[in-house]
Amino acid sequence: MSLLPKTLTAPIKSALSRWFAARAPKSDSATLNLRNVYIFFSREGMLFAVLLVITFIAGINYGNNLVLGLCFYLVSIWLISFHVTFAHISGLQVRLLEVTMTEAGLPVWITLQLNSDSRQPSVSCYLSLSR
Repeated sequence: MSLLPKTLTAPIKSALSRWFAARAPKSDSATLNLRNVYIFFSREGMLFAVLLVITFIAGINYGNNLVLGLCFYLVSIWLISFHVTFAHISGLQVRLLEVTMTEAGLPVWITLQLNSDSRQPSVSCYLSLSR
């Protein structure tokens, strides 16, 4: 359910779809790099951003340098987490091996192969696919 009407969101969705299609054409294999890694906020990340804005406004409003220091410290951790996330997944090679045939509306089993030539060991990888 969207908060905005479809007449406002449809042009934005189509423009984003064209932009993503131009940057990452469909293929059975891909190597993750700067051109095809997108790091978006989760619901908790957006809540954290709201918390940072509230903390910044409170620090400015009350002139409290300790609150502002905490806010800037948390912003720096947040920005560093983007860099670490990208560093862990850059260079990862994803290849589609098999897709099972099913009827419409039923779950589909997808077999993927993940390879990494990175010198750093990867602890885990969580994939989530949705419609």
